[in-house]
Amino acid sequence: MPQAANSGVIAAQMAMGVLYADGLGVEQSFDEAIKFVGTAYAQGHAEARIQRLILLGRKIKAEQTTRTLFLMLRLGQSRQTKR
Repeated sequence: MPQAANSGVIAAQMAMGVLYADGLGVEQSFDEAIKFVGTAYAQGHAEARIQRLILLGRKIKAEQTTRTLFLMLRLGQSRQTKR
């Protein structure tokens, strides 16, 4: 399927986007998912625009969650060292 996606097959590009977004058989990567879906969008796929926006939102949410957890961990560590 990656070969078909890289050859311009829109259905394969959309499918690769889903695989990367959900980490199915590949390491999860919103950047790769957005790349594949964006390519389908550039070729005129009607649903790709909406899917790309959804993926961008999921990427932002994942990044915010990671930052929040990191800050909570740091805050917890700093509270422990003050005791």
